[in-house]
Amino acid sequence: MKNKALIIVLLVVVVLVVVYLLLSQRGYVPAAPGGGAPAADDTTASINQGLEGVDLGDLDAEFQAIDQELNNL
Repeated sequence: MKNKALIIVLLVVVVLVVVYLLLSQRGYVPAAPGGGAPAADDTTASINQGLEGVDLGDLDAEFQAIDQELNNL
């Protein structure tokens, strides 16, 4: 009877460890106690403003260079 209880406890521990490892690999972070308000710069307007400020360079020139290389194949 003691062997069965030990096996069950070990299985539960193994399952808990596997679940913890899977959740930690997927970036799951439990919410902090008390929650809290989102950061002031975490709004749609501020995110869009940040995206608009990203410099992508001259994409047309880059695509032209790629097209030339493809045409040379």
